[in-house]
Amino acid sequence: MFVLATSNFKEAIDPAFISRVDIHFETGRPGLSATYRIMTEIVEELIRLGFLSPVSFFCLVFSWLTKE
Repeated sequence: MFVLATSNFKEAIDPAFISRVDIHFETGRPGLSATYRIMTEIVEELIRLGFLSPVSFFCLVFSWLTKE
């Protein structure tokens, strides 16, 4: 059996589950350039699939940047 699991909240993972895993490793958070690439690819795919329009994405970013 092969199970691949990821989490950004490791405190929520059941310790009993972790104790039964044969191979377990942790990685740090991605750097700024990797984060930018990941987010860019996600947004491009959402636009390609029609879940997000370029205009709505611009509006979301603009509203986030202008929050006080």
